[in-house]
Amino acid sequence: MALLNKNESTAFPRQIAQILRQRICRGEYSQGCRLNSVRRMAEEFEVATGTLLRALDILEQSGVIYRCHGKGTFVSKQIDIAKMPLSACFAFPEKKLRIPGYPEINALNGEFYRGLLQGSIDNNIKLQFAYFEQSPSPALLQKQLQELEKFDFVIFPSYQNLELMRQISEHKTVFCFQQYSQCTPPLPNVICSSYAREEALEKFVDFFLRTGCRSAAVVSKETADKETYFLRRVAEEGLATPEEGVWLLNNFQNSELRVEYLQNLMRKKKYDFIFCATTDYLRDIYEAAFNLNLFVGKDIMVSGIACGITVSNLFPRYSYFKIPRFEQGVDIMKSAAEFFRWGQPIELPKLKVRFVEGQSAGIRK
Repeated sequence: MALLNKNESTAFPRQIAQILRQRICRGEYSQGCRLNSVRRMAEEFEVATGTLLRALDILEQSGVIYRCHGKGTFVSKQIDIAKMPLSACFAFPEKKLRIPGYPEINALNGEFYRGLLQGSIDNNIKLQFAYFEQSPSPALLQKQLQELEKFDFVIFPSYQNLELMRQISEHKTVFCFQQYSQCTPPLPNVICSSYAREEALEKFVDFFLRTGCRSAAVVSKETADKETYFLRRVAEEGLATPEEGVWLLNNFQNSELRVEYLQNLMRKKKYDFIFCATTDYLRDIYEAAFNLNLFVGKDIMVSGIACGITVSNLFPRYSYFKIPRFEQGVDIMKSAAEFFRWGQPIELPKLKVRFVEGQSAGIRK
């Protein structure tokens, strides 16, 4: 059985280095022991001796092994497997990490970046953020692949760099957000990270039903799966929902127009619960309710699923289900470290949302 992926010859040294490093982590090669000769290891991996020597260079540079002229190659006596250095690249497709006009998305992304950084600190992983053009020429694509070769694993936020992701995943560990790949068949070699989205939405519906509210509306930028699912479930319970469906605010250029539109809707159609599908419009909902002398949390309840950063200074304090974006970043780094250092299989659990109790919505007595 071949030990290496023969589809990408430039990756052989790193593949070999990874296999040898995992053998050391698992105790197959003990500290201070002498490895087989270069010729015998080259025969085992079915590669040229020059390829094997480049793999040993990688391990020696990271302090995993040392070589003595005329004596051979040895596993370091001072090696601390738990502190064995690793490297990762977060390959993002936008030239800027922040997307203008999307505070909630930026907040969610920021939580994920913070989780990656915390995970890199906890697990001694050198993490680099790097921009990669989405539609590269064949020559630039090859340069991008070469740039990623120096890392132990790669993290993509989306499928926008699809061809780069496809090619690099053939011989290197790759992570990606599952929720961004709904329109694209997942690549077989890409490990998707996600939270329990369906379970989170069902928890939210259950929370709404327990509030005792008799009607509900949805405010959003678009009519997507979560919005239509919530309205359908509310209707199935025999409760009132708007005939027009989701209240869309993406066509209004400023907050003043959005507030005026919401006031008209809330004045004419007295729904006692609003599912805010994107917290970018949450302050508009609060202001519209205030202008109509409606007390949020009493006359009208407002809640949603969010990261929480963009709503922390609202009064009354917002009630919501928190997306575990920070924890996702931490989990990716932890799982990668356990895989490369100890050979443990990568298993990313679907993390659950937790309810953050405020005063904007609650169970009526």
